[in-house]
Amino acid sequence: MTQQPAIAILGASGRMGQMLAQTVLASDKAKLVAAADR
Repeated sequence: MTQQPAIAILGASGRMGQMLAQTVLASDKAKLVAAADR
């Protein structure tokens, strides 16, 4: 089994950050490990 890339999103409350978080959470190819704003 291959390891999923760990994704951290800075600016997660913005429009692009929210879209990125939703996309990563919906994917089984990557794992969201952190989301921060300021």
